[in-house]
Amino acid sequence: MSQVILLDDKSVIEALSKVQPGLQKYLHIRNLIYNVDVSKSAEFKQAFNGFYRMRQRSQLFYDTFYRFMEENKYQSPTFEQALNFLFKELDRVEASFSSKLAATINPDHPIIRRNISEYRFSECLKGRFCFVADS
Repeated sequence: MSQVILLDDKSVIEALSKVQPGLQKYLHIRNLIYNVDVSKSAEFKQAFNGFYRMRQRSQLFYDTFYRFMEENKYQSPTFEQALNFLFKELDRVEASFSSKLAATINPDHPIIRRNISEYRFSECLKGRFCFVADS
């Protein structure tokens, strides 16, 4: 049975004020993606890395990630395409960042949180049977 939650104006305004800083950062990223070369723009990379907390990666990872994003931003790559590309290029399973890449280009794509088992994706990419589900 579904439950209806009614919010008064004060609650809505309070909730919006809490999400406003993050929403502004997100909208800045969405605006930049189609107005800069994301593989070269320090502003875009700083905004994306900060918003999605993408830290402590090698320069090769960043170069590969942003090159793929730039080359595919008008084709709206899927999570699977980004995941497979990063695995092929870097021999790394980057489920969370693959989903963030796809969702930044196309907000209709979901974002996969890092707490989903990277091992399960790794087994899928190596051609083994797998079932991905939260445990």
